[in-house]
Amino acid sequence: MKDVSIIIPVYNEGKVIRRVVQEILNFKFSFQIDVIIVNDGSTDNSLEEVGHFKDLENVKIISNYHNRGYGASLKIGIRKADSKYVCSYDGDGQFFPEDVENFYNKIKDGSLDAVIGQREKLSSGSPLWRTPGKLFIRFLINNLIKVRLKDFNCGLRMMRRDVIKKYLHLCSDAFSFSTTSTMIIINRGYNYIFLPIKLKKRDGGSSRVRLSSGLSTIYLVLKMIMLFNPLKIFFTTGLASIILGFFWGLKYFLAGNGLSIGSLLFFIVGILLIFLGLIADQISEIRKTQYEK
Repeated sequence: MKDVSIIIPVYNEGKVIRRVVQEILNFKFSFQIDVIIVNDGSTDNSLEEVGHFKDLENVKIISNYHNRGYGASLKIGIRKADSKYVCSYDGDGQFFPEDVENFYNKIKDGSLDAVIGQREKLSSGSPLWRTPGKLFIRFLINNLIKVRLKDFNCGLRMMRRDVIKKYLHLCSDAFSFSTTSTMIIINRGYNYIFLPIKLKKRDGGSSRVRLSSGLSTIYLVLKMIMLFNPLKIFFTTGLASIILGFFWGLKYFLAGNGLSIGSLLFFIVGILLIFLGLIADQISEIRKTQYEK
């Protein structure tokens, strides 16, 4: 068994992927590694480029016939890995192997379950137009889960394989894998740290993150909040409905006319939302603990 499996999802990175893999193989790690390359249905020469490493003992190449998504490729790699730790590593040439070494030095004593990369600038290596969306998503996460995160979706991270494998059914198949895995690690009470990393300028394929990816991430964050802390939404909205109903009908009540139909409706909706939240909370606990034992 190796110490760390470095998993590299690849989609149309033919210009740079060979160099990325060679950099990892040439680096003198202080621990044993294997490299799992998941070609995610590339339509360029990516598969041919990674084919140069097919005869190496510590390199495993997996190829999807169709594009299944960034997260789906990581899941495949994690399931195929035979190591204590797994490290996700992008194939676009932005990361440095020495950061993987730094991650392992932090996690190897067993006190941590995950080390997550923290980029100095959220806009590093990505178009400026994506920065507002990233800031909004960060604001949303920080306010819903009450944890202040500077960088929640960096693609470079090292995790205990036995930990993250329990929650693969909850993780996204798309780019949001990084976001959801961060939320899982935090919510389930595992020990983690964020470690600053360096970035190179992207010189591989262009980013495939579009506006639709950002909207999907927002939807997924709300979905994960509903999974991990549904009372955060149901109780808040239910209580707001009850308070609104109170002020809506206050003048009618003080005038001796009893409760208005509008205020009664807000009261009923608020109570139903709170009870629905309690039921959703019980269901979420069942889902979260499904594979934890």
